[in-house]
Amino acid sequence: MARIRVTAGTRYTYQDQIYVIRDVLGDSCYKVQQAGSGQETVISYEEIFKAWEAGLLRFEVVRQKARQRTQISIKTVGEDLADLPEGVRQETWRRYQLVLDVLQFYAIESVRLLPRRDIETYIKEKEALVGQKTSSVVILSSAKSIERYMQALVDSGGDIRSLVPQTSQRGGKGQTRMDEAIERILQAVLANYASITERESSVDQIMTDVLNAVADENRFREPPDRLTPPSESTLRRRIKAAGEQRILGRQLSRREQKVQAVVQSGIRPSRILERVEIDHTTLDLFVVDEQDGLPIGRPTITACIDKYSALVPGWHIGFQQGGYESVMLCLCHAILPKPNYQERYHTEHDYPVYGLFEKLCIDHGPDFKSVALKDALAELGIIREEMPKETPWFKGSIERYFRSVNQRLLKGKPGYTFGNTMHLGDYDAQKDAVISLSAFLEMFHIFMVDIYPYTWHEGLEAIPMQRWQESRQLFKPDLFEDANALRLVLLPSAERVLQPRGIEWEHIFYRGPELARLRELHGKEKVRFKYDPDDLDVVYVRDRTSATGWLEFRSTNPDYTRGLSLAKHHVIRQYVSEQKQAVDSFSLARAKAHIQQVIEREFLTTTKLRRRSKLKSLLQLEPPSVRDTKPKRARVKPIEPTDSEEDLPQDMAGWSGDYGLPITRGEKQ
Repeated sequence: MARIRVTAGTRYTYQDQIYVIRDVLGDSCYKVQQAGSGQETVISYEEIFKAWEAGLLRFEVVRQKARQRTQISIKTVGEDLADLPEGVRQETWRRYQLVLDVLQFYAIESVRLLPRRDIETYIKEKEALVGQKTSSVVILSSAKSIERYMQALVDSGGDIRSLVPQTSQRGGKGQTRMDEAIERILQAVLANYASITERESSVDQIMTDVLNAVADENRFREPPDRLTPPSESTLRRRIKAAGEQRILGRQLSRREQKVQAVVQSGIRPSRILERVEIDHTTLDLFVVDEQDGLPIGRPTITACIDKYSALVPGWHIGFQQGGYESVMLCLCHAILPKPNYQERYHTEHDYPVYGLFEKLCIDHGPDFKSVALKDALAELGIIREEMPKETPWFKGSIERYFRSVNQRLLKGKPGYTFGNTMHLGDYDAQKDAVISLSAFLEMFHIFMVDIYPYTWHEGLEAIPMQRWQESRQLFKPDLFEDANALRLVLLPSAERVLQPRGIEWEHIFYRGPELARLRELHGKEKVRFKYDPDDLDVVYVRDRTSATGWLEFRSTNPDYTRGLSLAKHHVIRQYVSEQKQAVDSFSLARAKAHIQQVIEREFLTTTKLRRRSKLKSLLQLEPPSVRDTKPKRARVKPIEPTDSEEDLPQDMAGWSGDYGLPITRGEKQ
């Protein structure tokens, strides 16, 4: 999978035919030629975009590590970052970070190829800097290698998998190489000395540590397999390549670096989606339940904002604190085209804001630093930039947006609570709350589509939507190789061993037509699969030999899992465990109906806000999964009291606490 910029020479498949864009015309049109017949036609960017959005069009990836997956001559990326061995994965990240370090040295925000003389200057500057730690990367690559890494990233649209070492293709009679275990020891020792801030070091000290590490490794090896330590001359060459001052000289501490740092002006992007900021916040408004009018709680919003235009490409709203799920849904909403808000919420405008970002700016929250998010962004070709600690002004745009929502949309509305509790006085926001969840979502989307984009922005000195459209004429948003694959990249993953009954995960079995072949291929090895936390009906099993790289395995009990969220499933399992019943399909179904009855009864009788907020996230809803682009209104029906367990309803509709996706105002209840 890869970032694609639609331009002359771009190839794609549509209805099993290959097409090539021959020329870029005016008015966002392209001259396209069918590869087989040579027939030419003129189509618009919107036609290409709509076919891509529907999953009917797939772009070709032209690069060294691409492979052919179908009978027609179109190549796509095959490797998945999480499938790589740990050593190869670490080397891939080292190369990626090294390229980013060179670009940051020249204050370049996007991936591009630099002249070799600039790379050589960077290496010399790193070696010449005295007593200043400017990078966490140990330079163990030549200027030629760094140039090659840059070229690979440029060709791939920033996809980290273009830097995967092709060790299987290495060889050559008479070539000498350092043992892989010795290489790892050297890397670890040099990285350790590069991080020392308290003292100067010597080659003798480093050599001693290397010898001790080799001796420790040899204790677990038979005599024929024992490692030979590197010579002192080899070590000196490695130290010189990594930068003698960085390895041997005393480095400045973080406090010293902060004192000596030069304050610079904020980064000013030159185009849309060059720099995007993301964060969570809890809004200053209590919303109420539509049935009884009692308060549910304050919604939490996860949003990302385009630094150049100040528009918000994506958002997600819920009642749980932000986590990877919220981030994933926000990014998916941001990158993919938006639904028809004019039809759904009767807005005056549509919202043509979408596309892959070049850089995503995050803070130090654990949900933004997860391995899954890190891998997903690298596969999408999005650079992940962590903001320095204790510097909230580095993400001023997203903070300013949250303030706009609270002050311009919510302030003065019934149920509004001041951010500063000292301003509340005798005002009770919970008792004054009258705005229902569906009404809030309608208000929010009208504000996001009709008001915020067309209001004068003092910081930009422009109207956000006009600024977006002007830049969009020059810079069409980058698309992804495959729209369906994009959704899949952002899903979380797990690993299990294939059993005769299929994959057992969370006490649910999943099977697919290719089960027997995969069991024969993998044996007792674990296979990786991805799942949608909002819909446990299907998982996607990794299979490098398939056309898409993933196979669908469906639940063996679809009546139970259809639309079931992972959070709700955990509640049901806990209930079954407490009742000391065997975890099987029938007990889970009975438990699901029983818990739903208890939750709805409690929700209608309790008045405690915190408890109602928690119960609201467990009410029986029908939310769309990541794959669903036409969500429906939530349906909550009271359940009449029953006298026996056999009379419990067997409704298998989905349960979820996700309120982040729109609700159709005109749908029948």
